[in-house]
Amino acid sequence: METLIAAVLQRKNVVFFSYEMPLQQINTRILKRITGMATPEGGNFDIPVFDCAKNQDGSCTLPLRTGFNDLVDRSGSNPTIRSYSREIDWIPCTACRNDRRNNQYDPASWKVSLYKPAQTETEFRKKVDAFMKLYARYCRCIFHPSRSAEVSVIESELDTLIARENFIADLTVLDYADLVKAKSNIGQKRLELDDIWESLRSLGQQRRMAVITASQTSKQAVEAKFIKQTDIAEDFSKIAKVDLGVGLAQTEDMKLAGILNANIVAYRHGPFLTSKVCTILQDNEAMQGILDSDF
Repeated sequence: METLIAAVLQRKNVVFFSYEMPLQQINTRILKRITGMATPEGGNFDIPVFDCAKNQDGSCTLPLRTGFNDLVDRSGSNPTIRSYSREIDWIPCTACRNDRRNNQYDPASWKVSLYKPAQTETEFRKKVDAFMKLYARYCRCIFHPSRSAEVSVIESELDTLIARENFIADLTVLDYADLVKAKSNIGQKRLELDDIWESLRSLGQQRRMAVITASQTSKQAVEAKFIKQTDIAEDFSKIAKVDLGVGLAQTEDMKLAGILNANIVAYRHGPFLTSKVCTILQDNEAMQGILDSDF
């Protein structure tokens, strides 16, 4: 969804194919994303912000530090950093975030409490209508039940949009490739997935458009801080078919803190390090996938 919105805001023609969520659920998520409203009733919301791990454990000795004390809980045998609570009086510090000469900044997160007033239906519609007036022309959403449509159906849908609306896709987003129906019942899931991903690569090459989709990871990657090539589920050869593979990792503690880690898993056109991580702040309750990021 974040990819879809980002492309639309750049006025790229996007076709979103969902094999998982019906259109009503997709529209609900889009409405939350473009309005930033977790609930129309308003109230106090906890929004993640960047902090520094050295500020939180008290190890920072820089004179420009804006915080003081630490968040270490020493009540148990193993000291740990306290999780966010509105009752804790804490000052986040990012004073040296943009000064990497001494490599002092270590990304962490805290939260701030923010009050949002209630929205009437009229106010809500004004926000949505303003966005739709500018950007609705750049997006089409199509739903197929899981495993009900092959890649050839995707091609047919794209051709229909061209013929009926002169809508030529710059970007096709699929949620997600593993739920596409294989051309034939090969009987081995790995081989069927290989055929689906190869067909999607061919689709993008033929039409000179970007094709973006997702894949699940293996069980051992559930608690990983970043994704490796060996963490790809079902068919390892998926990673050989993409120009760019981005891993998204989020443990339960990271989800609670409003943090997502992104790293490059594969890149066909240049060097990369899998262990180099981009830390992303997000508020999933309000469908805000990227509030801030630090690489």
